[in-house]
Amino acid sequence: PQIKSTLVYHVIMDYPGEKQYNRLKQQFPQILPVMLGNEMKIQFGAFYTEIEARQWSQFLNSQGLGNYILVSYRSNLQY
Repeated sequence: PQIKSTLVYHVIMDYPGEKQYNRLKQQFPQILPVMLGNEMKIQFGAFYTEIEARQWSQFLNSQGLGNYILVSYRSNLQY
């Protein structure tokens, strides 16, 4: 077996409060609340390419939804 690491690009925004979150959830059913450290955030998606993440980020910015891209590693054990 070997470990394979992959970069994952997460499109994130600050948690705007429950009322705004519920409105966003209607518009974007895939969003998830996530904890980063001790802060609540909203994840709009996780992508395997930077291009996809940037496209989502730009679309959200065009809708007035400030966001940023967080990059993480995902490791899988492969046999």
